[in-house]
Amino acid sequence: MRLGICAAVAVLLGSLAAVAHVDATPIPPSFEIYSIGVNGAGIRNLTHSPLDEGSPAVSPNGRKIAFVRTTAGNRDLWVMNADGSGQQQLTSSTAEDESEPVWSPNGALIAFTAGTRDACLPSPCPRWSVRVVRPDGTGLRDVVAYARAGRWSPNGRKLVLETDIDPYQEAESISVADLAGGVRKIVDAGVVANPVWSRDGRIAFVLQGSGLYVARADGTARRRIAADAEEPDWSPTGRQIAFLTLNRVNVVAGSGGRAKRIALADGFAWSRSGRRLALFREQGRIAVIKPNGRSFRVVERVRGRLDASWLGPWTWSRDGKRLFYAARVEQSPPPG
Repeated sequence: MRLGICAAVAVLLGSLAAVAHVDATPIPPSFEIYSIGVNGAGIRNLTHSPLDEGSPAVSPNGRKIAFVRTTAGNRDLWVMNADGSGQQQLTSSTAEDESEPVWSPNGALIAFTAGTRDACLPSPCPRWSVRVVRPDGTGLRDVVAYARAGRWSPNGRKLVLETDIDPYQEAESISVADLAGGVRKIVDAGVVANPVWSRDGRIAFVLQGSGLYVARADGTARRRIAADAEEPDWSPTGRQIAFLTLNRVNVVAGSGGRAKRIALADGFAWSRSGRRLALFREQGRIAVIKPNGRSFRVVERVRGRLDASWLGPWTWSRDGKRLFYAARVEQSPPPG
């Protein structure tokens, strides 16, 4: 789940501020990647780095984690083993920033968004593209230029993406790209966002000013199922869609009906079974809840700040026992 393109800019500015800080005040810690048991036990720092890291995405087999690391103001794609060992850099362009890694269903490829650092004063206007790479760093290639936020089809042969990004950084269409070649525009009806596939091949997306829609994979048979929706994501079963409305998590049937508000959060992530959702507050709270709003339980209260900008089923371990997240944990001041 993507909470907006400004997250990358915020991390970059934070890194530059830390580098420029030269007085005696302690430098704030960086964002690092952690895992924790859903029962609240066994918290682990996986990266132990002075650099900013974020967007952890666990592979389908649970053995690898793709993530983004900022080095000298440049955001690159990395992978590591699930225990934090074997960290390997996959991209190294000094003219672009990578974000939003997501594994193909079979784990053979990682799709991600790349953005240039072009300047359109007074605000940046990156040129976006969606690329894929193998977990060993080979096979890097463009899939679609002038696109972002790729999400895999159930069979792993296609990506649905935001396309036609305007100067205000809003997408004006949704397209489907076949990895074998060819791009087809399926929605061209205004400002759109957050397209995502269901298990049975339907696509949910947001039409700004109108609400949450579900359509066939070719964009036909569109149906509005909720108003005032942001950041939708299908449950892994394809039966329900969770979405945000003003930092509140709602769940609605994929076929439509009345949405149920279940919790307050800045971001959420379906478990791989679809039986629970993880809830993230940027102020530091991690919790879990059932889609019906029951069995709410706090997992951890981080003393610092959470990165809730890129969440999904990949936030959970394969067995559903652990959560992976990025946080900047404030350190206790030294005694005396």
